[in-house]
Amino acid sequence: LIVDDSNVVAQALKIILSAEPDMDVIGRAHNGREAVSMTANLKPDLITMDIEMPELDGVDATRQIMIETPTPIIIVSSHVNDKERNISFHGLEAGALTVLEKPVDMFSSGFERQRKQLVRTARAMAEVKLVRRRGLLPARKPTPRSLKPKTPRSESISRQIVGIALSTGGPQALQTILAGLPKNFPAPICIVQHISEGFVSGMVKWLTPISNLPLEIAED
Repeated sequence: LIVDDSNVVAQALKIILSAEPDMDVIGRAHNGREAVSMTANLKPDLITMDIEMPELDGVDATRQIMIETPTPIIIVSSHVNDKERNISFHGLEAGALTVLEKPVDMFSSGFERQRKQLVRTARAMAEVKLVRRRGLLPARKPTPRSLKPKTPRSESISRQIVGIALSTGGPQALQTILAGLPKNFPAPICIVQHISEGFVSGMVKWLTPISNLPLEIAED
């Protein structure tokens, strides 16, 4: 099910997905309210969800779908729109699995990469099994516990690091992990998250308020 108020974007997504032999586009919703209704009636395997739409936006539509008819949802956002790109991560809080850039400019140098990423992600996310969410409120932030090292801290211990690698659909798990870590976590953490190009800075802004540790994008 494609959810987007733009005819151009909806048609582009339909062309890309319908070209795959194992995919069928069974409907298109023009806004979030239509998306909720069509999801309940059509029971799609996957939804591509726009963010800024009339009547009901993509975040609220995602939240309602996850309560009433849990369905894998991919947020498809405008890369050039910083506001929408940052808001997209609230869709993950509402239950969406990942966020991608809209592949609408077929003449751009990056279109083929975007097309492949959309198809690959759609195929993988359609297999994710979901559970019904209980209510509209976001999940409570875990209360971090203070860590007490069992052995005296030495130079060798202080130089250890923790590595976390997450595939597509991992930001929700990453949010839970970071929210549960205490301020005195005794090692730096290096995170690799598979996510669409251009969304890393938005992900950091989204995770910063819930993390007890400072977050920065890695630099050389």
